[in-house]
Amino acid sequence: MILFVTVLIAMHFLLLWKLNEGVRNVIKSTQGNTFPTIYKPKDFTIIIPIRNEKHNLNLLIQSLRNQRLEDYSSKIIFVNDHSNDGSLSNLQSLIEDNFPFETSILSLLEHEGSGKKNALLKANNEATSEFIIQIDADTILTENWLNSIMHNVQLDTDLLVLPVSIEGSAQWFEKLEFSALQFVTFGMAGNGFPILCNGANLVYRNCHWITSFGAIRNGDSGDDIFLLQDFMQKNRNIKYAYSRNLFAKTHGAKRLTDFMHQRLRWAGKNKNVSIPKYKSVMIYLGILQFMPLIICVFNLSIGLVFLVFKIVLDYYFIKTYRLHNEEKTSFSLFALSALLMPIYLSTLIVGPTLINPKWKGRKVNV
Repeated sequence: MILFVTVLIAMHFLLLWKLNEGVRNVIKSTQGNTFPTIYKPKDFTIIIPIRNEKHNLNLLIQSLRNQRLEDYSSKIIFVNDHSNDGSLSNLQSLIEDNFPFETSILSLLEHEGSGKKNALLKANNEATSEFIIQIDADTILTENWLNSIMHNVQLDTDLLVLPVSIEGSAQWFEKLEFSALQFVTFGMAGNGFPILCNGANLVYRNCHWITSFGAIRNGDSGDDIFLLQDFMQKNRNIKYAYSRNLFAKTHGAKRLTDFMHQRLRWAGKNKNVSIPKYKSVMIYLGILQFMPLIICVFNLSIGLVFLVFKIVLDYYFIKTYRLHNEEKTSFSLFALSALLMPIYLSTLIVGPTLINPKWKGRKVNV
């Protein structure tokens, strides 16, 4: 048993170390693209779907107003997905005075359906630019976000995956769990195995997205990962970029039920993901969360020792990752989240078969 646990700890350390090196590789490649290059797109469109985002739009619009703009044509397309909280009127008032972007506000009609994917389709069909920048309506952007993106879009870029973080001190478990996902996202990509991306901060070539819509349209969730999957299957050029300026910060869930419904949507689409190494990595990381409990059944002392070593290793590497975005990590909260993780994962495993998750007041199909 001692030998088994020692080997398991060593394997886990090597995996975390390799993921950390992958993140460093992405950061290095991003720093190499922060200067003007031979090719830079002359026009682009930012697409922002909206579904009941009245209370989030103020911070988003202010962060867009604060962008340092260089000499290129820019446009924003907002798409209203049947909001019923006054989002549309609030948006119109926020962009009335000297908004620095050419702006269109579209609304999904009844015959066009509903949901984020249909909203994106409507906006992408409307856009005439070569590249699309897709963000969520609850994001907050740094003032150099847009310029940093432009310096990382190259002639051969088909998809550019960018970092996302969670805001809000009350959402400590969500922030740590999401940081771990981002660590895996950029760690795997930096080692040549992209498996994840996030639609809250994404750049892609418009014509390729439209041709891929048939592969992502089923279900209400997964516009991002199924786009990545289809681009990989078609051998599109996929790049990852990581710097503080490139982050889109999004608000954490206000209620535990909202958080769990979001994660149940994410878990429900896993059965349809066929990205190489995706399921093997997720299964390994999932099993490892239960491993201390399994070992404790056979030997309590060894199981507790393994748990302590695992928490310390995970904490060190997640803390190192979060420091890249100047985020502090509390060891006590991290340890507590590690103890809660088996309960959380058990809920995600069983939940999709029992619960039809909701999104912004609407039941969704995963």
